[in-house]
Amino acid sequence: MDNEGTLSVLINQRGQVKGLITKLYNDFVDLSPDTSLSQDALTVKEERLKQLFGRYENYNLQIIGLDPSDREDVDAFEDKYVTTLAKIKSMLRANALSEPKMPVVTSTPTALPQISVPIFTGKYSDYKTFIGLFNSLVDNNRNLENIQKFYYLRSFVSDEPFDLIKNLPMIAESYDEGLKIIHARYDNQYKIRNEHLNMLLDLQPISKSTASNIRQFVSNVKQQLAALKNLDCKVDEWDPLVLCVLLRKLDLICNREFQLTLDLQPSVDKLIAFLERRASALENSEQPHLERTKMTCGIGVAASEEPPDSSKPSSKSPAACQILTLLSNSSSTQVLLPTARVKLVGTDGTVVYAKALLDSGSQTSFCNRRASGIAKNSAKKDKIPSKLPQAPVDMSKLVLPPNITLADRDFGVPSDIHILMGADVFFQVLLPLESTSSATVSPHNAHHGSLPAPTIVNTKFGHIIAGNTYNHSYSLPLEKHCLFCKTCDSDITETISNFWQAESVPEVFTEKFSEHNTCEQIFKENNRFEVALPLKLPLESVNETLGDSLHFALKRFHNLEKRLQKDSQLNDLYKKFIAEYLALDHASVINIEDYDLGRDPTYFLPHHPVIRMDKRTTKCRTVFDGGMLSNKKVSLNDLQLNGPVVQRDLFDIVILFRLEKYIIISDIKHMFRAISLKPEHRPLQNILWRDSPDKPIDCIQLKTLTYGLKSSSYLATRCLIELAERYGDEFPKAAFVLKNQTYVDDILATADTLDSLIETKKQICSLLELGGFQLHKWSSNAPQVLHDIPIQNQYFDKVDLQEDNVCLKTLGINYDIKSDSLTLSAPRLEKKVPATKREILSFISKFFDPVGLAGPIVVGGKAIMQKVWKEHVGWDSPLSDPLMKEWNDFYNSLNIMGPIVISRFAHLDNSACIQLVGFVDASSSTAYGCCLYLRVVDTAGNVSISLLSSKSRVNPIKKELTVPRLELNAAVLLAKLAKRVHDILSLKVNVSNVVLYSDSQIVLAWIATNVVTLNTYVANRVLLITQLTCGYTWAYVSTEHNPADCLSRGVAPHELQQHPLWWTASPCLHERDYFVPTYEPFSVDALPELRLYAELPMAMSRPKWKNVRDNLQIGQLVILRENNTPPMYWPMARITKVFPGTDNLVRAVEVRTSNGHTHKRSVTRMCALPVDDNGDK
Repeated sequence: MDNEGTLSVLINQRGQVKGLITKLYNDFVDLSPDTSLSQDALTVKEERLKQLFGRYENYNLQIIGLDPSDREDVDAFEDKYVTTLAKIKSMLRANALSEPKMPVVTSTPTALPQISVPIFTGKYSDYKTFIGLFNSLVDNNRNLENIQKFYYLRSFVSDEPFDLIKNLPMIAESYDEGLKIIHARYDNQYKIRNEHLNMLLDLQPISKSTASNIRQFVSNVKQQLAALKNLDCKVDEWDPLVLCVLLRKLDLICNREFQLTLDLQPSVDKLIAFLERRASALENSEQPHLERTKMTCGIGVAASEEPPDSSKPSSKSPAACQILTLLSNSSSTQVLLPTARVKLVGTDGTVVYAKALLDSGSQTSFCNRRASGIAKNSAKKDKIPSKLPQAPVDMSKLVLPPNITLADRDFGVPSDIHILMGADVFFQVLLPLESTSSATVSPHNAHHGSLPAPTIVNTKFGHIIAGNTYNHSYSLPLEKHCLFCKTCDSDITETISNFWQAESVPEVFTEKFSEHNTCEQIFKENNRFEVALPLKLPLESVNETLGDSLHFALKRFHNLEKRLQKDSQLNDLYKKFIAEYLALDHASVINIEDYDLGRDPTYFLPHHPVIRMDKRTTKCRTVFDGGMLSNKKVSLNDLQLNGPVVQRDLFDIVILFRLEKYIIISDIKHMFRAISLKPEHRPLQNILWRDSPDKPIDCIQLKTLTYGLKSSSYLATRCLIELAERYGDEFPKAAFVLKNQTYVDDILATADTLDSLIETKKQICSLLELGGFQLHKWSSNAPQVLHDIPIQNQYFDKVDLQEDNVCLKTLGINYDIKSDSLTLSAPRLEKKVPATKREILSFISKFFDPVGLAGPIVVGGKAIMQKVWKEHVGWDSPLSDPLMKEWNDFYNSLNIMGPIVISRFAHLDNSACIQLVGFVDASSSTAYGCCLYLRVVDTAGNVSISLLSSKSRVNPIKKELTVPRLELNAAVLLAKLAKRVHDILSLKVNVSNVVLYSDSQIVLAWIATNVVTLNTYVANRVLLITQLTCGYTWAYVSTEHNPADCLSRGVAPHELQQHPLWWTASPCLHERDYFVPTYEPFSVDALPELRLYAELPMAMSRPKWKNVRDNLQIGQLVILRENNTPPMYWPMARITKVFPGTDNLVRAVEVRTSNGHTHKRSVTRMCALPVDDNGDK
């Protein structure tokens, strides 16, 4: 349209508006004084006039823009508008004055919670609720544009529904299309109905009749029935079926009570009414009382039999807490704890406002994740439980001084606590005492005068308020918490855990968890050793879940750089390591701008050095931290699956290491880095690095498997197992070594002859070469097998037979290659003797003896550890004098203990007979334990005895056991150990027989007794022993010839090497013509722990059979008794066959029901119908 046409239209529209305004003007100017209009009519006309004048001004401006020569008399028309508006307002005021005065009712506006649309995840039963709320709040909202509605639609769906619409472009037209897709997929009456039916059928049964359980059950039933009724299902006609389903969900007592109330027409409504009455009765029977409950709070984990974990500033270190909860009958008052609103400023300038609780009774300060970073010495928790105050404070009953500034303006409103400031902070924020004042109670609450007013104290945050207050209309009883929380600052948790794990008998778990199965499936999808990280979610979803890690990795790198600048030697070693990483093509420098950090799955790994100057080869090792949290509090390790342990335990490997004459040891060079990572997963392994601070920071992408990730150990060891499985037929000796004699990257191969050892070495090299692995650090007790190994790849030092994470060894085992022996020794100890509970437990926990060669020493340490724990002293408190003396004696004995040399080879050369011999013993004062020996007789008749393993347990504190029971527990321990060691030995040698000795004749008699005659405690353990030791021989040994006596009482460290029994066992084993001794069996009549039986003769009255009844006959009609069914519903049947006894009395019959089914029934479970005189039934 041209300008002239547009101008003509605008002039016409302006004229129409002028006419409407002029009409309103004429109506009010000509209005009679007696004419009255209602208040509502005047208000509408006023709004109408303002709207029309606004349109007039708009048209006028557009017309002037097109035709500046327009001569519209705007001023005159504006006067007409003002006159009309003034007349209307005048009439409105007059009406207001003339209306009668009504009482003014003021009401406090109610702050209703905001209605939120629940996230729809694709569950059919949730669809109706979701779409109803969405239509009401979004779809029907005319103030929203379609593009806004589509944005809300995407934000309110997840999982499958989101996948259906996520590829639609973010434009207005996509809204209708997306809503149509959602409707088409989930508006399915059939599937919605089926889901509700399944939820009704799968209701959680009532296991115990409590008011809460019954009400929850009734609520769930009503919800599902109402949902089905809304879907036009004829629920009222389903009573027999639904009633049958619901009755099966009731507990026995509840079901029986309902059966007693049944009439001829039971229904679901009657069942629900019965359950509601029963719930009310149970609630009324619960009288108010003082309830004491001991629970574990979210701050920590309650201590059990083992020491509580230490609590460093990390969420991984729980503290031991116990809370005493009291339910008070008074609901009108509560004790207010002091709180403050504090402003937290992060290092990046981020400001966070948090609510802090000031607690002078806490020795530790805590902060949750939202406030993490407030202090380096605060323990971080995901949540600090309980909102404070517990109930809203009635502010109308408090009068505060006018000249104070509150530290927390909302101190009376319950809200979450983000920070707990303990005594280490509390007294630093208090201002001088003269600033203390009190609140007062308002005059109209003087009848509560017995309650003291809360106290006001001035602090650096402002005035805090604490003390007794009145609740605001709060009728529920309040919980009063008394918290006992123990924390410690040293991290000895892991060492204690490792100590107890090493002291237990290793168990083989055949069950695989779902994560293990998924890891295996992901691994097997790769045909070559280019592995993928086993992630819990698809790769394309990683970025959304993981978030930003670059910022935190950069911060950690700057800290590393500062450390390296202070240590030039460390800096050189670290540069050399990174340069080697790049030179071997295990990593490459990339441009960080190639990443779309907002979309691509990326993660930046922090790294730091670990220096071990005692190592001959690698003195500086870099550790990558896959556990660093991103801005979304998620780490790369959190997104990875946990694979199973695929290698043998170190216990097995050490046992196998001693069975053959020749050994060869090697190490897989850069085992992790020899395994490539799939290219699409490499962006998850980035590090930041530069050689000097004056250079730009490079982004280095790691191409190979990286140690420090959750799944790395599994992937690396699984590659070795896969090699052995693929090429086991071609390289059988090497495959056996990789499966059974390899621990992480350390290979400990053995052989009977030199030729076999050389062949094993060749096969290992060839097999590992197929997987791209190289070997170095070669050593052997037969140097001739290493003639083709370069000298730089040979290793001549002692080999540590313990895990890498045990960095401070107080007791360890080394293998000396030159003497082919195991050396048990304690290193030079510090002059300062550990004196506190923390120091002693930490010291003992570092004992590492996986097979138990130093068992008598370790049991002494265990006994002291138990006594230290039993004293309940503080972590940094000294011990009592008697216990301190015992500890000093033990420590000094360790200090003077010389190295104990044990032959590695168990002397199996030319063996003719191999026996596994075990001993067991217990003492009431200290511990119980067992030990195993290998007895070998060669072809010349020479006998050799070698200690293989031992295990021990200190006696329990809480439950005192009799000596026979302790001996029985020791026998269980021996049975487990013997079974495990026998299975290991069977891989290499043929064990002739297994003989297990005990000096307890009671235990031996129990083992030989039928378990049904024993008490439960003894029977359970005897049954386990007989199952584990099937085919083994149990025999008696005298106490003076029992080497396990060293374990039950312990041996001083400096005395162990010369102990006559421990290393060589009983003297009778050294005899060539050794035979298992016999012993006098224990009298069964005098055997303790037998199950007692008593025969009580009693004449039982059988009134049912007082009168002689005729035998049931074929063809007779009977009523069949059915359990859990009212008699009115018992079915009728006809007898088709009878089964008389030897006395010709029928005791069982076969019947046919009306539906044609046949059943066999006892006559006691049926009732014969009477027969009339004519014989008709």
